[in-house]
Amino acid sequence: MLLNVTVPASSGLTSALQNVGKVRNRGLEVMLSTFQELNKDWSLDVSLAMSTNQNEVLALAPGQKQILYASGLPDPSFIVKVGEPIGSFYGYKVLGVFESKEQFDSTPHLENANQGVGDFIYADTNNDGKVNEEDRIILGNANPDFTWGLNGTLGWKNLDFGFGIEGKHGQQVFNAMHRYLAESWGNNLSVYLEDGAPRPVWAYGTKSHTRPSSWHVENASFVRIRNLTLGYTFKNLGFLQKLRVYVSATNPFTFTGYPGYNPEVSNGGSSAITAGEDFGNYPVAKSFIGGLNVTF
Repeated sequence: MLLNVTVPASSGLTSALQNVGKVRNRGLEVMLSTFQELNKDWSLDVSLAMSTNQNEVLALAPGQKQILYASGLPDPSFIVKVGEPIGSFYGYKVLGVFESKEQFDSTPHLENANQGVGDFIYADTNNDGKVNEEDRIILGNANPDFTWGLNGTLGWKNLDFGFGIEGKHGQQVFNAMHRYLAESWGNNLSVYLEDGAPRPVWAYGTKSHTRPSSWHVENASFVRIRNLTLGYTFKNLGFLQKLRVYVSATNPFTFTGYPGYNPEVSNGGSSAITAGEDFGNYPVAKSFIGGLNVTF
């Protein structure tokens, strides 16, 4: 792995990118395919691929057990830790919202954050009677437990129908946009109050809700129709051997419980360390095309 490693201050730098550490990936891949001529009119060509993968960091630089990374939020929201999946989400566990002054006074709250009634209740995970950076925990990761893909073509006489479907299950997204949309920008406030967001004075207060937390982590399992194609082939048309007319759609439908544009989002690009963050990224493009294939 290429990671930032602390170097002596005498070098003039605080860290340097070095090839250190070990990661192990273990999983299973299975693919099944078949082509069947069901009768003189019907045919079916279909393939199914399935895979699982378990990712684990085995070692970092000498003397290192974990490395924290920040992205869309000011505080670190990703962690690379020995014994855990690479690029895990990291932050506070939200237990609820302070609903009264009595509850606030009797419950540990985030240090140096000037919290009040209406703010998040963060868990005291180490049970020391205080809530601070020592209470941050791993909250999930962007690695799916199980992925699959189904592709096929169904033919009937001169008509053909092709499809591609993909599913990913068990992964999560760190929704950094959750924080910004909940700050009553525009007319979003009423929606987020119904979604369990804290007090509406967020936009003017100390914004303790901006700390990376389980409130930002959402289930991003999905099933996506990658492509659909419907075509008809005319044969022996004078000087034309074949003429195929078709219409196709790319990414027409996505079925997911994730409220953002794209459950497969990753603001960190292809980086495995900061994968799965939604920070206002563009949605997946949809396209609808019609065309002709001519054979002379």
